[in-house]
This record gives sequence, structure tokens and C-alpha cells, in this order.
Amino acid sequence: MVERRLKLTTAYLFAFMASFALSSTMFSTVLPKMIEEFHLSLSSAGLLPMCTSIGNLISMMLTGVVGDRTRKSVFVGLIALAMGVMLLVIAPSASFAMLLIAMMLLGVCTSSLNLMITAYVSDIYGEKRSRYINLLHVCYGIGSLVGPMYPSLLNAAGLSWRAAYLALGAVVLLLGGAYFLTLRRLGAPASLAGSETPAAKEPAGLARLLRSPSVWLLCILSFLYMGGHQNAFSTWFQTHLQQADAATYSEGLTSACMTIYWIGMVISRLIGSMLPSKISSRSVIMVGSIMGVCALSGGLALDSPVSWIVCVALLGVATGVIYPLTFAISCAWFPDNSALISSVVGVFSSAGSMLFGYLMGVLEDQSPEVALWLPVAALACVFVVVTFCMRRPEKT
Repeated sequence: MVERRLKLTTAYLFAFMASFALSSTMFSTVLPKMIEEFHLSLSSAGLLPMCTSIGNLISMMLTGVVGDRTRKSVFVGLIALAMGVMLLVIAPSASFAMLLIAMMLLGVCTSSLNLMITAYVSDIYGEKRSRYINLLHVCYGIGSLVGPMYPSLLNAAGLSWRAAYLALGAVVLLLGGAYFLTLRRLGAPASLAGSETPAAKEPAGLARLLRSPSVWLLCILSFLYMGGHQNAFSTWFQTHLQQADAATYSEGLTSACMTIYWIGMVISRLIGSMLPSKISSRSVIMVGSIMGVCALSGGLALDSPVSWIVCVALLGVATGVIYPLTFAISCAWFPDNSALISSVVGVFSSAGSMLFGYLMGVLEDQSPEVALWLPVAALACVFVVVTFCMRRPEKT
């Protein structure tokens, strides 16, 4: 019974993470449709990811305060239901203002769900958290494979981008309802975090957390990687190519590129879950970031359909492991405050996404030839920070 309870709970958590990924990554495909339908400039379109990031920021602050004081098993289910409702709300949005508000509220739900799932997995798997957090983000990658293609398939069937949000919202609500029925019948799995040695635990409040240089280092990495690189690239890549040359870079081709990118991310995270403990996190992030810089720079320099397919695949393989690695390290350092530390690091991800997401929109509008070099620069900064600031690497 105990083993079955753990497996079922893990399956639901992985499914929630995949749904969150799908809702996030399909945005890059529907963004050009939103621009067309609401008659937006590219600068105005930059407000959409910015509002989502504002929602993320609000969510992370609230989750950091209440996340470790609640039953994570129940909290995760409630947030999943709220995310399903917000997906349904986006579908009928009649004005750009309504869409902005709905996107911000969806950001609140998805960000909180992401953080609480990560913290809950850390709690129930204890010393095995690094492997399972990587596997959790493999599920994020799987959802992200479907994300760019999902609205395109519905569009080919004659359905609008609104139908994509409507159908996904219904699925998430059904999944959340099934989760609560299972939880009521079997109960929540026991935490395995108690199997850790006392020396591995470090009780910490927010003030103590913020006094740690290691926490600030992880926050800066998250700001640069998630905000400046991954979110900026994945949100604007398709729009950038379609605006530059719609005849060469069709919606189908750019969606396929994003799917290939996420296949690379999945492979990267699978590799990350199997790396031996003697390989330090510093080495993994350092090698991945510099390889990613080379891959994305190569795509921009060659700028052809074939070169982009190859380069985005290499980019995903090189960089996919960086984000889950920061959360795995954070939860390992502060196992008693897993939700709080995830929120603190996540706040910087959101702040970076808000800043760079809007900046990308401005650059696409005014200087499109340099816009995609911004994610390259952010990833290069990750390499510099890790190389020169992470003096004593922790093992994964």
C-alpha cells in the first residue's frame, strides 16, 4: 500500500508538471495569432510574457510564506484546479486588457504549482531528491515537446488558439479531480526526508537564507538562465523567425524547431538524472552553458532551416539540465525549507523573465537583427558567473 501510494502520487505530480509545461510552451506558437487577432505591435505583445512573469513573481512571494506551513499534498491539488480554471478563463478573453489579466493570474497558478511540486517531490524522496527532481523536469520537457505543436494541430483542424486553452483547461480540471479522489482514498505518502542525517539539515528562515552567498549565486544563475535565456528564447524564437521571413519559416517549421529543442531538453535532463555524484554541479553548468552559447550563436550566424533544426537540438541538450540542477541543489541545502528556498530562487527566475521578456519585445520591434543575441549574452553570463564565482562546487 505504501509503495502504491508513493507511485500514484508521483505519477500525478509528473502529470501536473507536464500539463504546466504544455500550458507554458504552447504560448510561443499562439503568440503570433494573438498579435494578429488583437492587432498588437511587437512591443505591446511583450506585455503578455511580462504579465505572466508578474504573476509568477506574486506567486513565488506568497508560496515562500505559506508553502512550508501547509499540507503540500492538498496545496498541489488546489493549485492544479486553479490552473485549470484560469486556462478556461483565457479562452473567451474578448479584449487585450482581459487577456493580460488572465495571463497574469495563470502565471500565479502555474508558478506556484511548479514550486510546490518541486518542494513536495523533495520532501517525499529525501536523499533521492536530485534524481527525482531531474525526472520531474524530464516530464516538463515531455509536456514542452507537445506544447509548440498542440495549437498548430488544432489550427490545422480549423480550431482557433482559444480552443487550445479550453481543451487543456478541461483536462487539467479532470486530472485535479482524480488526484483528490485518489488522495482521499489512499492518503498522502510519508516523507522520506527524515532518512537524511542531521548534519545534512540546516534550519533556516528567510533572513538566514538571504545571508547565504550560495543562495545569491543560485538566484543570479536562475535570473540569467531562466529569465535571460530559456524564457526569452522559447517565447520569442518562433515569432522572431516568422516576422523575419514568413515564407521560409512557416508556423509548422518553427513549431517543429521548438519541439526538437524540447527533445534536447528531455535528453539533457535524463542524462542529468544519471550523472555520477563525482561530477560537480559547477562542471555541468559550466560545460552546458558554453556549449549552449556556441549552439545558439551558430544558428544565428548560419540562419537557415536546416541549421536551426540542428542548433536548437544542440542547445536543448546542452542547457536543459541547468534549471533542475539549481532547484535540486537548493532543496538539498535547505531540506526543511524546500518551498521557501524554491520560492526565493524562483523569484529571480520570474524577475528575469519579466525584464527580458519585455526587452525582447522591444528589440524585436526596433532592432530585430540583434534581438536573439540577448539570450546568447545571458547564457554567456551564466558561464562567467559559474566559472569565476562558484569557487567550491557542490556535488549533485
